[in-house]
Amino acid sequence: MLGVMLEFTMRIQIVVDDTYKDMLDELKLVTGLTQWQDLFSDAITMYNWGVQQRRQGRIITSMDEQEENYRELQMPSLERAAAYGKKLKSEALQTSMAGSKAGAA
Repeated sequence: MLGVMLEFTMRIQIVVDDTYKDMLDELKLVTGLTQWQDLFSDAITMYNWGVQQRRQGRIITSMDEQEENYRELQMPSLERAAAYGKKLKSEALQTSMAGSKAGAA
């Protein structure tokens, strides 16, 4: 059918210990967010951005302009995303080189 859009939703339930519950409550307070959905939406958006940056070979840092130093964010899942990005670039390069050789033959 033309013009019909289907919308899918997903319900996620998580179990956290007191430490994470306190952290989540503080994040809501500090950011002024009132809905859990908004907090997790923002968190997923930021995480997705971080994954895309690492896939492109970039590092993610927090910079202290006054002290002129920075701290790099390191998370195992982001490092896996970086490795995945390198793998894709390598495969694309190999495919490109194979195509160039075939075209020259």
